[in-house]
This record gives sequence, structure tokens and C-alpha cells, in this order.
Amino acid sequence: MLLSRFTRDEGLSMLRKGSNRLAGWLVVLALLAAVLVAWQAPAQAPDEPLSVADNSPHVPLKCLGVSSCTAAACHNAGGPDGSKRSEYTTWFQHDRHAHAFAVLGGKQSEIIARNLAAGGKIVPAKENTLCLKCHALAPELAGKKHAYVNDDGVSCESCHGRAEKWLSIHYLPEWQQKSDDDKLRYGMTPTKNLVYRARQCAECHIGTPDKEVNHDLYAAGHPPLYYEFSSFLASMPKHWSEREDKARYPDLELRAWVLGQAVSAEAAMKLLVHRASSETSPWPEFAEYNCYACHHVLSAKSQRQRFGHIPVPGTLPFNFWFTSLLPVPLESQFSGRVASQVKQEIDDLREAMQRPTPRRKAVAEQADILKRRLQELLPRLEKSVHTQPIAEMIISSFFAQGRKRSASSWEEDMQIYLGLTAAFRTMRDLDPAYRDGSLRQRLNNLQNRLRSPEGYDGSPVHSSEDSKESPKRP
Repeated sequence: MLLSRFTRDEGLSMLRKGSNRLAGWLVVLALLAAVLVAWQAPAQAPDEPLSVADNSPHVPLKCLGVSSCTAAACHNAGGPDGSKRSEYTTWFQHDRHAHAFAVLGGKQSEIIARNLAAGGKIVPAKENTLCLKCHALAPELAGKKHAYVNDDGVSCESCHGRAEKWLSIHYLPEWQQKSDDDKLRYGMTPTKNLVYRARQCAECHIGTPDKEVNHDLYAAGHPPLYYEFSSFLASMPKHWSEREDKARYPDLELRAWVLGQAVSAEAAMKLLVHRASSETSPWPEFAEYNCYACHHVLSAKSQRQRFGHIPVPGTLPFNFWFTSLLPVPLESQFSGRVASQVKQEIDDLREAMQRPTPRRKAVAEQADILKRRLQELLPRLEKSVHTQPIAEMIISSFFAQGRKRSASSWEEDMQIYLGLTAAFRTMRDLDPAYRDGSLRQRLNNLQNRLRSPEGYDGSPVHSSEDSKESPKRP
């Protein structure tokens, strides 16, 4: 009631006049609201607010659901999109993650479920644990009393971590002083750290041994998982402050691209190691190959019909979406020897995968070598700062990369386009007066080359002859 006596402007005016009394009341009310939220929260706070109990890796933390975040004093203030305390409304109204569970009840999901059943018992997508692992918050609750938390799709705790241990304490001043490792021990993902943010996205957009979208799902109708962190981040409706992101990282766009390349390749290698090491899963796993090596018309003229497009007749070209440009950011931050070494490891992996009958052990060993290499380099990449000269070096490397290839694929060209766009935007962020008409023209030309024929009906991600959607202009 006290706050209702003042409009926002009147309150600010009184504060400017030095009304310590009103300021004091506001502080008291804010503290009372925080205490009330903590008291209402279903989380069980530890006796000592910032003490950490050991977690069993086999017992997941409790999910509290979006209702635990949506008090007006917390993240549901109803303010402008992306403003503080309006994170929930921004996410709910604009973010497609909020509809991730709902799509499981759609027609396409019904088709996928029916195809997966192959004439057997059909498990609806909304009840299929495999689907729920990425389309909902708590797959283990399916069919149980508290399964309603899944209705909100990929909600707050899906990305920020299950809130059982941190909900009632994460607003306290001492929480802000905690390190990323400290927050992780409470179950919170420190998303301000771009490496953790990229890894969190990769869990579903690339996959893990526990969240795998393989060729069976592709064949049933699931879209292929083509993911690039910097472009996903740039296109997301932000329920956080991009201004704060760029204040923390002035080179945000290019930094996200560089870290995204390394984290994505790391995640892809982890998944490939799992697939190649399994003695029960199908092998070779066709999801690891270029889809349009097989799925294309034979009558139309295209580069796929040219001699030499496939290295060895009868083999499948490895889909190196996550590795084709990996040497570029490494060249800009490390010695040429490191980049050359990683390139050789990629080539060795590609050779192992493209054998007429790839051997599981050889593929697993080579993928593990590359995974370990990336894990070794990531801490140094995370600390790297991308200045204008480094951005220019990366731009030059992109064009050199294009000139080295006698034939390009849609995947390679799209990765170059997305990387160039990130570098271009970083140059503008670092120098608002930056103008490079030739680079913009090259981007436009590359964009046009990535367009699909008019009226093409198919997956939005495929080769240069087949792509349906055009990339966004920088």
C-alpha cells in the first residue's frame, strides 16, 4: 500500500531530493518480499544458507518449476522485454523454448512417434523419455503427480540448473561473490560464462550420450541438429541484458563464435566417442555423415555429380559441420603448429570415418584425441581477447579457407557465412565508425549462394542446391 501512493516518477523525484525515509521503506519492502519468496519457495534451504551438501550423481536435484520464479518481485514484473525482473514474461512471450513441450503434441511429433514404433506400440512424444530429455524440464516425472512442470517446456531450470538448493539464496549479496565452481555445486549453471552457456545449449542442440538424436530419429522425421552457438545466441529473444554481456565482453560476437566452435566440436566428439564405443548401437551411425550424400535427386546437375566429390566411390563423406572451420580460431590465438596439429587430427578422423567399413575402435580413439585436445585448449581460448587486428586476421582466414577448397558444401559455406557475420559485427562493436563495403558485399554474395530454389520443399538445412531458408543479413 505504501508503494501505491507513489508513481515511479514521483518516487524517483523524491529520491533525487534526498528522501532517505522513502528509500528506507523501499529497502525494507524489498527485503520483506525476498523473505516472503524464500518462505514460499518449496526448496529446502540448508541450515547454513551457503553450506553445500554432497550430491549423489544418480539422484537429480528437485525441480521447482517456473512458478518458483514468477513472483512480481522476482522475474515477473511485466516490464519491457529483457528488463530486470521481467525475464519470465520475455521468455514466455517470445522464446520458442517455452513451446518445446507443446510441439510434442503436434502433427509432426505424432508422425515421428508412429514411424519410430515401426508397427509396434506407439509411445506418444509427450510420454517418451527420449523426447522429454530435451523438450521438457524433468523427464523422470512423466506420468507422475508433478509432471505438470514439463508443460512449460524448456523452462528456467532447464538452462539455469535445478533450483532446489539455490532458489532461496541466489539473491543474497554473498551469492554474487561466489565463483562459477561454487554455483555449480549448488546446481546452478553460471550462464554468464560463455563456455558454460555454450555447453548448456550443446547438450540438446548437438546431443550427449544420454540425449542422442540419431539417424533413426532423423529417418522418423526429426529435423537434423545443425547448431552454431554465436548465431543462435544472436537470434534469441533475450530475457537478459545484452548490454551487460557486451560490457563484460566487448568482443562478444566473435568471442561467442570462437568459443562456440571449440565447445561444439568438443560436444560432437564426445557423442562420436560414445557412438563408436558402443557394442550394441548401429554402426556406422549415419547421423555422423552428410545427409545429402544419400538424400538427393540423381537427375539434377549439381556438384555432387562431379567426379571427386566423394573421396572414394562407395564411401560416405563425413559431416564435418562442427570441425570444418575449427583451425581458423586456433590460428588466431595459438601458434601455427597448434592449428596444424588440430587440422591433422581432424583429417585423421575424417579418413577413419570415410573408410568403406569404418572401424569402431579407430574412430573412437581418433575422436577422443580431438576431444582431449579441445579440452586442453579451451581454458586458453576462454581468456583470449579478440581485438580488431585479430578480427581482421580471422576474416582473412575465412577467405583463405574458401580459396583452398576445390569444391564446397552448403555446410562449409554456411559456417563461413556465420563466422564472417560474427567478425563483422565485432568490428562494428569495437569501432562504431567501422565500414567495410567490400566485406558486406561478400557476405551478401555468400548469402545469395546459400539460397534455395524457389518453391523447394524440404529440410531447412542441406546442401547449397537444396537449402530452403536464407541466412539473416548481418
